[in-house]
Amino acid sequence: MQTKTRISSTPSELTQIKSWLKKESDETGVGFYGNWNTIQEAWEKKRCFILLHKKSVVGFLVYRTTGPVANIMVFDVKPGLRKEGFGRKLFKGFTEFLKNKGVVVIELFCSPQTSEGFWRKLYFEKLADLYDVKSKRIDMYKIIVPKLAITEKSDSAETIALWDKEQHEVSDCPPKWVWGLRFKKNSRELERPIVHPINYKWLLLWKQGNKVLHSAPIGDFVSATIEYGSFMVITSLPSQ
Repeated sequence: MQTKTRISSTPSELTQIKSWLKKESDETGVGFYGNWNTIQEAWEKKRCFILLHKKSVVGFLVYRTTGPVANIMVFDVKPGLRKEGFGRKLFKGFTEFLKNKGVVVIELFCSPQTSEGFWRKLYFEKLADLYDVKSKRIDMYKIIVPKLAITEKSDSAETIALWDKEQHEVSDCPPKWVWGLRFKKNSRELERPIVHPINYKWLLLWKQGNKVLHSAPIGDFVSATIEYGSFMVITSLPSQ
């Protein structure tokens, strides 16, 4: 199966997508034709990624990025070619494309909700599962790079600790997640980044030994931008 993935660059590719979306909408009343304005705008801004098979567009997605976080807004495979592996090929090509641009995590909202099974097969996780809450909205994410592991006990000289609570709610509660920091030689760049879903109001504690360098909500982190919507991403830290 000879396929190729890339950013869509020609009007004829956009026309192909529009043709099958409209046909599906006319014949079944479902699909993404109702999102056409979003799709066209993304194409104009070079944010429409396509899968080609025998020079024809058989799958596409549109996305946006905020720093190191990518959001898939629409993802579709041409009717008649679904469940034949094209969706996986499209996603694989997109993942490699994002890694080359410094993206570390992908997020999306399942629409229709029946698409959840497809994303789980690609090892996406539900945000609601992490937060231990029930939600009708299905938001999912996948970290696409090796990340710093969470540890219960760390012998590192520096640590980052995170609570799933706001500062006034913490009291004597221990942190829910802790990372022992490991830096590249002669550098303040982490060997692996910390990538984790968050609420910007949650309490974050950064320590060197017993010295507290930061203790405040994630959104108020004083030394660098680490909060990107629903995710915390830390790739390096300044010297103190």
